[in-house]
Amino acid sequence: MPPHFSEHCKLCKRPKKSDGKPHCKKCELSLFQIDTIIDEYINNPNPPQWLIDGAGEIFSWSYSNNPLQQGFFSTANEIASVFAIDRIEKIPMNDLKEINYTNLPKDKILKILKNAFLIDYDQNFIYPGPIAQKLIDIRWEGYEMNSPLVKQKLKEMHGIISVALTKSLLLVPKGKPRNALAIFQLISHIMQFNGVEGQIEPNLTEYDLDISFNTIVRRQQDKIKRTMTGFTDGEPKIITDKDIEGKMPLNPISITYIEKMRERYIERERNDRTVLI
Repeated sequence: MPPHFSEHCKLCKRPKKSDGKPHCKKCELSLFQIDTIIDEYINNPNPPQWLIDGAGEIFSWSYSNNPLQQGFFSTANEIASVFAIDRIEKIPMNDLKEINYTNLPKDKILKILKNAFLIDYDQNFIYPGPIAQKLIDIRWEGYEMNSPLVKQKLKEMHGIISVALTKSLLLVPKGKPRNALAIFQLISHIMQFNGVEGQIEPNLTEYDLDISFNTIVRRQQDKIKRTMTGFTDGEPKIITDKDIEGKMPLNPISITYIEKMRERYIERERNDRTVLI
């Protein structure tokens, strides 16, 4: 018998089969990715390189197409850059600049960043949270800012910040980060349906994008697609190209990330079943 779709996912609001779980499979996989990245980054002294590379490649740009939530990312990026590059222990509250260029309340931004493990703060100063502290530990000295290594480290930093912000914003009743979540759901869609019996098949289609992005408005979908193909800055994201037939080859970093993350998820599922038995 086909599954009975009488429930809705608590996160994406799509219809889901009646299985007693709060989330559909795509959202469950998305939340698993978010939690895995944050847990590994904060608690593992040497997080796996595939995870760090994947976070930078896949998620570092996820707030670039949403002006309503760009203020969170811009403020987080400013703070992380000051801590990581200037190596200071605290930032005077009045020294923040990006926070003044948004219409969002200052207290709301600071609370979101604290819940994202990026900062701690009092009335006068901002202090590094666990993630910012980890970014401080990256050795930036001795490299020019336009060197390939520093560019890669900055990309990784932006990826981790984006994932952490997504985690924190998902806890807010209103203003869910739907653009960022749509990118997670694209990766979850690939994990769920692409190459289930073995290695990830290296091509995406327009259908994959449409079914993953259908919780956001068409204009935002089109912006994400343009960014992915490199139309906005000349650098494709997740994919390497888009041919005349609409096929989009995944890049090697994305393929490795998806395969490894899916292995983690399958292992967790196996362990959960073992405990139940």
